[in-house]
Amino acid sequence: MLVALAAPVCADPPGPSPEVSPAEEAAPIEIPPLPPPDPELFAPLAPLEDLADTDVRALVGERAPDVALRTRLEVTGLRATGTEAEYRAQSTLWRGQAEPLTALELANRLRTDERLLLDLLASEGWFAPAVTASIAEREGRRDVTIRVEPGPRYVWREIAIDAVPEGRPDLVADFDLMPGAPLRLSEVEEAEARYKLRLADAGFPFADLGPRDIVIDDEARSGDYLLTGILGRPAVFGAIRLTGHRPFDEAHAAVIARFREGEPWSGALLEDFRRALVATRLLSGTVVTPVDSGRVDAEGRTIADLEVSGEPAPRRSLSGQIGYSTDEGVRAEARWQNRNFWKPEGSLTLRGVLGTQEQRLAADVRKANFGRRDRFLLLGTEVVNEDRPAFAATAFRIGGSIGRESTPIWQKRWVWEGGVEFLYSREREKGTPLADDSRDSYTILAFPGGGGYDGSDDLLDPTRGFRASLRLSPEASFQAGNFEAYARLQGDASAYLRAAEALVLAGRVRLGSIVGTARQNIAPTRRLYAGGGGSVRGYAFQGIGPQTPDSNGDLRPIGGRGLFETSLEARLRRGDWGLVAFVDAGQLEEGPRPRLDSLRFGTGLGVRYYTSFGPLRLDLARAIDRRPEDPQVVLYISIGQAF
Repeated sequence: MLVALAAPVCADPPGPSPEVSPAEEAAPIEIPPLPPPDPELFAPLAPLEDLADTDVRALVGERAPDVALRTRLEVTGLRATGTEAEYRAQSTLWRGQAEPLTALELANRLRTDERLLLDLLASEGWFAPAVTASIAEREGRRDVTIRVEPGPRYVWREIAIDAVPEGRPDLVADFDLMPGAPLRLSEVEEAEARYKLRLADAGFPFADLGPRDIVIDDEARSGDYLLTGILGRPAVFGAIRLTGHRPFDEAHAAVIARFREGEPWSGALLEDFRRALVATRLLSGTVVTPVDSGRVDAEGRTIADLEVSGEPAPRRSLSGQIGYSTDEGVRAEARWQNRNFWKPEGSLTLRGVLGTQEQRLAADVRKANFGRRDRFLLLGTEVVNEDRPAFAATAFRIGGSIGRESTPIWQKRWVWEGGVEFLYSREREKGTPLADDSRDSYTILAFPGGGGYDGSDDLLDPTRGFRASLRLSPEASFQAGNFEAYARLQGDASAYLRAAEALVLAGRVRLGSIVGTARQNIAPTRRLYAGGGGSVRGYAFQGIGPQTPDSNGDLRPIGGRGLFETSLEARLRRGDWGLVAFVDAGQLEEGPRPRLDSLRFGTGLGVRYYTSFGPLRLDLARAIDRRPEDPQVVLYISIGQAF
């Protein structure tokens, strides 16, 4: 039976030692006299020269030499106990089978292994095993056979815990040691450690568990367990103190924390705070330690301060990547970052891209945890030259945004972002019969923003739930003295269903529209496009939608204003590897209303390798209703699921 005994919140100090009467203090202690020493112990030794002609073998007797031989070990009866793997990992006999051993060395190792077997079996609940060993010497080796008879497995009979907060029996309702379960000593410390975490989550960070009592009953083949301890007072969060390296001050550390001074203590919030400090990448070896301040609040709760310590993490980093895709060619990127350029947590990132269709120089300043946890401020500028299938453009862009983001540490249900962007570009639409390379100049002021809801179970690899987002960007465009005002809208939704233990069905829908003006009045870089990775796989990048012959007679995409896309994937996972079958469909219209007729379809297969930071993705796709200008097959390699 499981017994939960409420413990006092504060233990009283131990009482005074019992008094001793003066008569008892003065009682003499009789010490018996020592026996007289043996005279032989003090007799002089015989001179060494008297042994010069003595045969040593006459003193020790004839003895056969102890020959070193190889050993072959066989252990029976151990597999059913679940300790065989651990025995092989620690056994001196098992590891020494390849080296010759003398009989004395073999006997010593055998005794060590017998002790090891008894300890391992006891740790798993077999307290009355029979372990016998035999040695047979054959030509050139010794065969050692160890026979194990585990006997009956002991079980827990009664579990009693007296370190339980009053009114909280739920904390021990799922205590890891349960009556009737195998008596595994290896689980005791783990169970106590997890229970101590539950106590911290319940508001007792300074609970002191122990000592424990375990009584083994050999007749009943069972054991009783009693855990004692002192809970101390319930606690509340106190002040945050940074010791050692200080990449920011206590005020910013309080912004990162999801708790405030005076709020009830929570072990989960403490761990979230520690992980968030690590995520800043400004501290390494981060340790957050609760410290009893010695003060109590008005309700008598202990005020627990937090002491944050850590070493300086590398402040600057240089990284790069290079890749190739069949529809976009070669792309190489280099990135330099100063993670604390604008304190606190203001990173400066310089980025350069050199590719077949894209060349870019960019600088961004990003303030993380800007006045509030997971709120960011982003300021950036870039110069970019693009040579895409639909257009050629050289542009200068500057802008900023503020928003609330979701992170793997704390996945948000709601996110949002809003900002402003200024763009000056010189662009040419490739789908026009121009013999020269003349370009139009565009000056654009945009106010992009949006929000989203995430009800999925995982940010990087969802298996159930759904997501939805909406983006809106009102824009004003000046081109050749003409003014145009329009709005770009895009809505995305995706859903995930675990159809079987290893099978997930995933689907997505995207709708896009540009309203307020005709397509020819919109800069080519601001129009909607479809086709390629992240859109309808199997088609060339921007390869779906309205097309017009260029000056060479080749069909070129010209973009559109009404977009519809959808995808369906079946994701099968086995261990770290997975297979994906998918079907994509989409269409791009010249007008602002997305249409479902005349859809273009692509299908394919993919491979996933699951890592700690998300799946690595490789997809091979082909257009179903392929046209002569569409590629035979397209390969996509990236990180993360397609959606």
